[in-house]
Amino acid sequence: MKNTDPYDQNAGSWTGTDPFSTGPSGHETDPFEPDIPNQWVNKGHELVKKGSYKDAINCYNEALKLNPNLPRAWCSKGYALIKLKKYKESHACLDEALRINPRHVSCWTIKGWAFNCQNKHKDALVYLDRAIELDPHYVDAWYQKHLALNDLNRKAEADVALAKARELGFKG
Repeated sequence: MKNTDPYDQNAGSWTGTDPFSTGPSGHETDPFEPDIPNQWVNKGHELVKKGSYKDAINCYNEALKLNPNLPRAWCSKGYALIKLKKYKESHACLDEALRINPRHVSCWTIKGWAFNCQNKHKDALVYLDRAIELDPHYVDAWYQKHLALNDLNRKAEADVALAKARELGFKG
């Protein structure tokens, strides 16, 4: 089965939107300040990029100890748990992120991807449609929707979703 991770640069679905980009405040040359939650999140993102998902989860947990209302940390932890195939735990984290910020488009998409990974494509569509409703230009949501529809043998709709993803910049 093809890797359908929306954020895996080697999977073919990479669009250039890196939810794990640390940005200027998380640059590796900046001093690490352990009392700043986003520093822990940024450190976790760097570990995710290296495939160190368990260590990344530890970083997200540290961030959440400092600020349990940080949807970015909950969503990122959920992503790392999916990579470890710990779907029940992942869904709990993603649900918490969406409770805190119901407009977190990346989190809606990641939750849809989690359901795709579990072959629960109808459930995936609920989350992917919500992501697209919030941001109709979110390429990864369209691509994940294509995958879900394709696996449900809804080929015409899958083709439309893939065409939209390509129109928005998908290069796979």
